[in-house]
Order: sequence, then structure tokens, then C-alpha cells
Amino acid sequence: MPDGSVAAFDGIEFDPALRWIDVADDIAFPVMDLEAQGRRDLAFRLLNGWLDWSGDHGALAVLRFALASRALVRAQVGLLQGQSARARRYVQAALRWMAEPAPRLAITHGLPGAGKSFAAQHWLEREGAIRLRSDVERKRLFGLRQDQDSRSAGLDIYGPEAGARTYAQLMGLARAALAAGWPVVLDAAFLRRAEREAAAALARSLGLPFAILHCEASATVLRERLRTRQGDPSEADEAVLERLQAAHEPLDADEAAHVIRLPD
Repeated sequence: MPDGSVAAFDGIEFDPALRWIDVADDIAFPVMDLEAQGRRDLAFRLLNGWLDWSGDHGALAVLRFALASRALVRAQVGLLQGQSARARRYVQAALRWMAEPAPRLAITHGLPGAGKSFAAQHWLEREGAIRLRSDVERKRLFGLRQDQDSRSAGLDIYGPEAGARTYAQLMGLARAALAAGWPVVLDAAFLRRAEREAAAALARSLGLPFAILHCEASATVLRERLRTRQGDPSEADEAVLERLQAAHEPLDADEAAHVIRLPD
């Protein structure tokens, strides 16, 4: 400096090894903060929205460590500022993220427009779960964003082969998330018994609880919801509804025993 004094400045941006950061570390900060402030519902709404758009489900294996680390950063700042109560709150948040996980698997079941995504959203916010949406992952398999229209792209993503690929993808992602300790809800129609049995078998193979979020509505309500649906990844219309109604295999007595009811 002109007067000969020395000024310290943060030069981290000049070091590539320090400048770059995993985006999972970035999303961990607001997710952690929301949970620490008593809004776990918003924390998991944000986390799942990010996963839907990014597809970075591999981050789930290390995300708990990032969440705990971010909470400890806040705790340290609180101590440095003499705010012991604030520091204690964030230490407790870090301990919650590092507590023994309790993974479990739930699936939705119902026709298009029956309210499956609404039920899955409610469950993930209540349980602190990871949601895997068939409509989102189906489009991702074909290189589409969730807000893109497959018909405009000249793609047929709703045929039998595409459906089988989608369910296989859901099962693979679910297995990895469950193994990482997260509760998981699979937001898909699961209209065929074989699809539901595959999900139940996955839970059994990992020794985890299994539940079904059964959703239903009258034919009139289903058609009305599909006609007025906007801004949704699903492209199901009334023609799709009719085709799926014909192929639907209702829950049997054994499956019905796994149904859980969510509050209105």
C-alpha cells in the first residue's frame, strides 16, 4: 500500500483447490439451517426439489456429514460471538444429523390424478425422507428436464419398455438411498402387482419397514384434475388414464395390510 501498511485479504479465489466446492456442500447449508430452526418440512422440501432438478442422488451417501459439518460451522460462529444458546442449538442439530439412521421404504399407489405426489410430499416432509418421482426420473433417462415435454421432443417415454426402465431406475436409486440411511418414498403409480412386489422385496432384502400410500379418487375427479393440471412433470392425460384403468391390478389383502393413512 502507498503508506507502507499491510492489508490482509482473503485470496481463496486464486487457489482452484480451495475455490471449488461440491454443490452438495452448498445445498447442505440452507437445508441444515431450516431444520435447525424447526422447519424440517421446508428443509426436506428444498432438498428433494434440488435432487429432482440436479439428479445428484449420489450425494446422499455423504450428505449427512456435510449437514453436520455446516451445523458445526454455525455453532463455532455462535461461540465466537458469545451466543452460547445459539451454538448449543447448532451442536444439537449436528448430533441429530449424525444420529443412528432409521431408513424405511414407502411407495405410492394410484391412478394419474389420484393425489400420489401430494401424499408423497406430505410423507417426505413428515418423515424427513427422500422422494424419487417416476415422472422426473423417466424424463431424466431420456435426457429431458422435468419441465420439458416429451412429445415436443419427438420421444415416446411412456411405452412398456420405457416403463420397465423407469421402475428399474427407481429401484436402483432407492436401494442406494436406503443403504445411505435415508427413508425413501417412491412416487409412482405402482398399478401392477409385480411392480409393488419388487418394492416390497427390496425392503425385505434390506430388513426395512415397507408401507403403501394408497391414493384414490372418483373417475370424474381424476379426469378433471388431469384436464386442469399445469406445471407438473407428469404428461398423463385422459387417454393415458383410460389405458391404465384397464391395466390396473388392485391391492390384494396382503398388500392392503401395508397401507398407511395420512392425515387430511
